[in-house]
Amino acid sequence: MFEGILLKDLLEANGLGDVEAIKVTAENDYQVMIPRSIWQETDVLVATRVDGKPHSRRARGPIQFVIDMEGYKALEVASEDHLVWMVSKIEAAN
Repeated sequence: MFEGILLKDLLEANGLGDVEAIKVTAENDYQVMIPRSIWQETDVLVATRVDGKPHSRRARGPIQFVIDMEGYKALEVASEDHLVWMVSKIEAAN
């Protein structure tokens, strides 16, 4: 069971609710841009715990996105390019 916060709520709480896209960086510095439509049109959970325990860096990374894949695949902008392993940073895209 995954626990955390919805990405749209996290962004809103940190003053990024109106950005058009975010840049997500992985532990190995791999980066992707995720457009606003992704988190506005389907639920993206920023999971920090699984089965009541914090994620280990080795198993899942400090942050893991859990996405409703059926809803995600229905989006016109859906792409495997949005998937990031071991997320370390989320920020507004420039």
